[in-house]
Amino acid sequence: MTSDKKYMVLCTLVRANKTVGIFAVELEFQDGKPFAVFEGPDQPILVSLNPQYLHQTQGWQETTHMYEVPIQDPREYH
Repeated sequence: MTSDKKYMVLCTLVRANKTVGIFAVELEFQDGKPFAVFEGPDQPILVSLNPQYLHQTQGWQETTHMYEVPIQDPREYH
C-alpha cells in the first residue's frame, strides 16, 4: 500500500520473555501485508504481523491500529 498516510500500531513489546510495555510503533504495508517498523542501529527492522490479530482503531490519537499478540523486540538481537 503506497500512500502518504502514516499508520501507527499499538502493541505489547516483549524482551527476554518479559513484557517491557505497550508502545505505538510505525505500521507499514508491503504488498498488502502488515509490518511493525522498529528503529534499528543501521536501518529499520520490519516485523511481520499476522493480519488476523491486527485491528483498526478510531479516536486513539495517532494510533490507527492495535495488535493483540505480543511482539518480541527485534532490536534485542541486533
